Amino acid sequence: MKIWVAAVLAGATILAGTPSASADEAKTRAQLQKAYEAARKDDCPTALKLLRPTLKAKAIAELPGELAALGYHLAAMCEMRGGRIAEARAATVAGTAIDAASDDLWRLRFGLELDMEDHAAATATVVAMSQGRGAALNGIELRWLYQLSRKLREAKQDALQLQLLTILTDPAFDPAEPLADKDGFRETLAGLMLDRGDAARARALVGEIESAATLLDISFDRRLRAFLPGDFDARKAVERDLERAKAAAARYPKYLQPLTDGARSLRALGRPKEALALLESARAGGKSLSDYDDADEWHNWWWDSVARTQEMLGDYDATVAAFAEGAKLGEEGIANVSQVINRAHSQNRFGRPAETLKTLAAAEGDFPVSPYGAMELRLARGCANAALGNATALAEDRAFMEARAKDHREALTYVLICIGDMDAAAKSLIAALDDPDQRAATLARWSDYNPPLPGEPVYSFASRMPELKARADVKAAIEQAGGTRRIALQPGEF
Repeated sequence: MKIWVAAVLAGATILAGTPSASADEAKTRAQLQKAYEAARKDDCPTALKLLRPTLKAKAIAELPGELAALGYHLAAMCEMRGGRIAEARAATVAGTAIDAASDDLWRLRFGLELDMEDHAAATATVVAMSQGRGAALNGIELRWLYQLSRKLREAKQDALQLQLLTILTDPAFDPAEPLADKDGFRETLAGLMLDRGDAARARALVGEIESAATLLDISFDRRLRAFLPGDFDARKAVERDLERAKAAAARYPKYLQPLTDGARSLRALGRPKEALALLESARAGGKSLSDYDDADEWHNWWWDSVARTQEMLGDYDATVAAFAEGAKLGEEGIANVSQVINRAHSQNRFGRPAETLKTLAAAEGDFPVSPYGAMELRLARGCANAALGNATALAEDRAFMEARAKDHREALTYVLICIGDMDAAAKSLIAALDDPDQRAATLARWSDYNPPLPGEPVYSFASRMPELKARADVKAAIEQAGGTRRIALQPGEF
């Protein structure tokens, strides 16, 4: 939608520009003007009917570059609105071949290629933007670039991922969003460098990393942790994160993300009252959350952060109320599944399994769920069914999760603990420790953290985690994977 608005605003400016240099150009410009007016009224069929002859080679050649690029931009948006993604992408490719193409058109091209799962093309577009269209690349949200990197890794397209990450870790790539975190790119590239025998480059990349979450992850990576300082302190890393979040909040007063990031650090440090105060500063003086520049993405996560903070403070009513507020706000225009599932988990932690089942039943069928989200949902429901003794429903949850263990093995391990099948839970945990892609995160989750704060609820499976961890087979697997350790933080935030 933002790119559509940008195209319309750009069209108004460009079409009001310099007069036509010839009669043919004037005719083409008039046709483009009509197409623009139709597109502005959401009449894409008419706009495309007018645009198609205008975008033929001879007509386009007669237009100034910025007008030609606008024509392709409008065509791409209308094709996309009609569900013709391949045609939309073709229009963006043609449009970005023009020097005067807007940054938004470049970003639209990338987004369409990502939607089409043409990861080689999306990588090529990133490469092209890095060669003279840096502003376009800097304006892409990092989450989409991380998604592309993950997809390349999953497809084992190492050469393309190396090409992508080399660009994304270069200082020339300077993301426009506040608190932009490139450290995940650095960590992944460091691993690829080690694979190629370049330990010096890997060490340099690790040395550039600042974020506590990434440093903590590296500290459990048997290959990369050698590049961390010997006195690495996770708590001090989180304290540095907090200071960066506070500085970003001062620098970007119209953004919610620095506040939610800062609150996360404060919770990890065991300071939930300060976290709540930081979050509530967003509404100080009658300010509205919807007025923040990043409200589309972060409004619901602000409520999620409030809920997590209230949970740490032991306030059940405030917790579920905050999750309910967040659930009213969509994720990318669809119903908010994450907040519903998070609320269900919280109700389990507060020892209210019947309420968990009510929360999930009320939302059932109302939203699409990813494979990972489906496992999270079944974890919440499975542990609630175990607590209530609903054997038939629990057996269904277990069967569902065991058939899809690769989607989210951690969730399967936890539900097996809720069931009380410690042999099966041990097998699941050992499988996660044996998986290179899950190993570091699993070791981090099973390390020893600070105890819960007074009044803070915990999940039922948490009380039996030490029992599982003490088993000889699990202890051997943990040792083989690299070992857990004591971390002076509250669990669950990093």
